[in-house]
Amino acid sequence: MTGGILISLLAQEAPRGSAFPGLLMAVGVLAVGLSIWFSLRKKLKRGFVQARESSSERIERVRAKATHGQRERIETYMTDAEELTRRLAAILDNKAERAEAMINTAEKRLAELEGRLSAPEITTRRVEPAATSGAHPVSAPAPDAIRYEAADPVAVDIYRLADEGRTSIEIARELDEHTGKVELILALRE
Repeated sequence: MTGGILISLLAQEAPRGSAFPGLLMAVGVLAVGLSIWFSLRKKLKRGFVQARESSSERIERVRAKATHGQRERIETYMTDAEELTRRLAAILDNKAERAEAMINTAEKRLAELEGRLSAPEITTRRVEPAATSGAHPVSAPAPDAIRYEAADPVAVDIYRLADEGRTSIEIARELDEHTGKVELILALRE
């Protein structure tokens, strides 16, 4: 379309009786004719090749053409997947290391807290009542004369009730404590 407009413009500007516009027109027609001829020739050649091929050969050719392009895409996807796998593995390794460090820190803190919360050493001692002025020796103190000195008031109550002859189960029920705790405190006393 633009070639025809260009030719008509050149023909109008050229002097009359000149062969230039005719020559330009012939070159344009020749160029269009050659391009049509080459495209038809390529199509005819492809048609002759396809006509000589059997259907199985044609299928194999199409399959090979399709797999060639697919292989390149698949290889690209595989390399991308490998790179992604490496990155994810590195991220997971870093997170595992951080988790292990956090676990170690938590274990250290837990041991420290357990050390702080462990039952303090409870010491008890019997205090004898004041000696009366007299020469008679003092016998064993009465149970109500025994004082307990302890850091834990629960332990004091447990010792007092144990001295009264109660079992660990009875003490636990009365003080609303676990039986194991009562037995542990009594075991530490001895």
